[in-house]
Amino acid sequence: ADDLIFPLVKNCFGEYSSNNEDRQPYGPMVLPGSDRTFKYSTALDLGCRVGCSVAGWLNTYQGGGFFELLPSGRKNTTNADVVAKIHQLKGDRWMDRQTRAMFVDFTVFSLSSKLLAGVQLWYEAKASGKVQTWVQIYPMKLNHLYMSQGSIADMLS
Repeated sequence: ADDLIFPLVKNCFGEYSSNNEDRQPYGPMVLPGSDRTFKYSTALDLGCRVGCSVAGWLNTYQGGGFFELLPSGRKNTTNADVVAKIHQLKGDRWMDRQTRAMFVDFTVFSLSSKLLAGVQLWYEAKASGKVQTWVQIYPMKLNHLYMSQGSIADMLS
């Protein structure tokens, strides 16, 4: 049966493990002097010293990877800038069939309600095509972060 299927499969990518993780730079062809190549960063490069692995639904990841910052700031063009960056990443094939996991982390803040929320969006894929997505939202009141300025009653409110 393998002899019948093998000619039909052009590219075959295995399951993720820290042993077969691709760390080679890749990316679009760019003009000399410009650098849009995607480069691998270790967990240490990203500022993690201890407990850097991440346990997902389908695998455990070692904390390193190909890291991209999305634009942020207090300006009216931020949303358009983020959308443009995502389109650029898509056009540059930042994610492809070899991608096994992607994690997006961001924080939102509402000044009027003094609420803060940490948001995590996770995407995982197995070589077989199984996909698992996950959304986690961590809401917090601003006064929870500043215990020295309030009482226990304020923190629990």
